[in-house]
Amino acid sequence: QALSGFEALELVEQGERFDLIILDIMMPRMSGYEVSRRLRERHAPEQVPVIMLTAKNQPADIVTGFEMGANDYLTKPVNKDELLARIKTLLKLKQAHQEQLKLTAIQHELSIAHDMQESLLPDPYPEWPDIEVVCYSIPAKDVGGDFYQYHQFETFEVFETSKVLAQKYAFAIGDVSGKGVSAALLMATSLSQFDASLALDFMPAERLAYLDKVISPYTKPRRQNCAMCYVELRIPRRGGFALKNEESPVGEAQFLIDVVNAGCIPPYIKRADADGSVEFDEKMGGFSLGQGLGAKHGYQAHTIELSPGDMVILTSDGVVEANNEAGDMLGFDRLMEIVRDFEPDTSFASQDLQGFKNLEGLNLDGAEAMLEHLKREVFAFTEGAEQHDDMTMVVVRV
Repeated sequence: QALSGFEALELVEQGERFDLIILDIMMPRMSGYEVSRRLRERHAPEQVPVIMLTAKNQPADIVTGFEMGANDYLTKPVNKDELLARIKTLLKLKQAHQEQLKLTAIQHELSIAHDMQESLLPDPYPEWPDIEVVCYSIPAKDVGGDFYQYHQFETFEVFETSKVLAQKYAFAIGDVSGKGVSAALLMATSLSQFDASLALDFMPAERLAYLDKVISPYTKPRRQNCAMCYVELRIPRRGGFALKNEESPVGEAQFLIDVVNAGCIPPYIKRADADGSVEFDEKMGGFSLGQGLGAKHGYQAHTIELSPGDMVILTSDGVVEANNEAGDMLGFDRLMEIVRDFEPDTSFASQDLQGFKNLEGLNLDGAEAMLEHLKREVFAFTEGAEQHDDMTMVVVRV
């Protein structure tokens, strides 16, 4: 309690914290109007609410009080119940404002985290002469747990069975369990560990067993995991890979991929044959990373032969589990139909081309066209329904 306006201002300037100030207009040496005006030079109405008390009840007096920064106004004699009700209302408004400030700060931090997380992902359009690759990832919330990565190994590899020099590429999609900040942090850790592993000489199955081991210390405290589908593509520099059935040669492959799955969605293989067939092996599974089971029991690599024009499509489970307004899920079969229905289309409307990176020389049966087809069909199915999981897709065309 202050006995004058000067004393009231001194208390405020000395750092005294007040939830609310009840201010009499008629005070010695300095009026309540002046106290309120000076108070507002440092404190907004939302920070320190002010109720003015006065015997004056003329409209001009009330207007002056509000102009000087008062939040509310009561005339004397003051009714106790009315005063308490107005105090409670102003304190609730102050609390609501403080909560809004906290939410705004959190939203700002999440926006920064989103930008930082996005910066961890590589360019979605790597430019390599041998293959076409396009990537896409969108979080369900401000930050997510999905990621993609690719890598071109710097050295050629000699395969003992075929004695062929080959260029090797790696592709991966990761999907961390959980939501929000904890998932985003584990996503960054998993991606970092994956990047570090690319400097080590591992066979595909060995690489995931190694990742399962090194990620475990980060996943076990919260019982999280990281699902991953990992693909290595081998391209011979001359000729092809010799294919054998037992000990007899049966032909030659121009491209080979080794797929190792750790609890993620197996790849869809879209063939460039006349039938446009699609292959999908739902039994191609494995333990998610970070549980220690893959390091203990191992992973299985699946080798698949590809021909020119074939596409490998990797997705996170957020695509398969995408839902529409009715609550229906996209599902494996519907996604296979979407992949199968893709056809080279030279009749794109101008609005259909807006998502493409480069319209000049656009390959309408290429990886980018397939990605835009997938996005268009998936989002047509969801019809704007709120999604509860991140969506990530990588399309590779050989």
